[in-house]
Amino acid sequence: MGYNWKVEIPPDERNWPDLLIHTSRGSFGLEVCGLYIDDNRKGSSARRGESFRQKLLKELTVNYYSKTDIPIFLKIKGPFAKETTSAILDYLLVTDFQEWKTVEHDLTIHGDKTTKLFIERLPRSFANYNRWIYMDDRIGWVKRIRDDDIENIARDKSLNLHKYKKNINKVSLLIVSNRINNSGRLLLDKHRKINTYAFNKVFYYMHPLEAVVYKND
Repeated sequence: MGYNWKVEIPPDERNWPDLLIHTSRGSFGLEVCGLYIDDNRKGSSARRGESFRQKLLKELTVNYYSKTDIPIFLKIKGPFAKETTSAILDYLLVTDFQEWKTVEHDLTIHGDKTTKLFIERLPRSFANYNRWIYMDDRIGWVKRIRDDDIENIARDKSLNLHKYKKNINKVSLLIVSNRINNSGRLLLDKHRKINTYAFNKVFYYMHPLEAVVYKND
């Protein structure tokens, strides 16, 4: 976000905001939360799905490098679930890949459903390269939101401010949408000031685009 902050973890989670921020002008508390395209009282199902597939990808990389030392960059598109990872792993282990050239491979796992693997063999210096990608989590539609949505989050998050301000006088709120993934693919239509509900500032960070700052005037 372009800020020169020194970040500290507070003494406990119940009576302090998520982070303590130290700057040249003093210190303040920072409460942090995410904002997703399908937020509701039960959380974001889109984010839960992405987290689950990221876990599958991590397990796949660990299992792959436990059996071979050939580094690859893998992108997956199409059906990808717990029951498909073993078939993908078997295919990766028996296939020869070209270095510095991405080649598309079609893998039929269940019936007529095809999972596409985009694979590039990397030089040995990229040992255990594991920044693999599930492409379907990176390609999606953009949802527009309004300042009202930010204000509603500030209102809900302000319910704990009375506890936090017993320990630190200034507290700000950071709301983050990770636009790299579908679950955070939001775009803010800015048009007015908002009620920050006693937060000194409310930051809305649309990673990696920009941060919008609302001040408690």
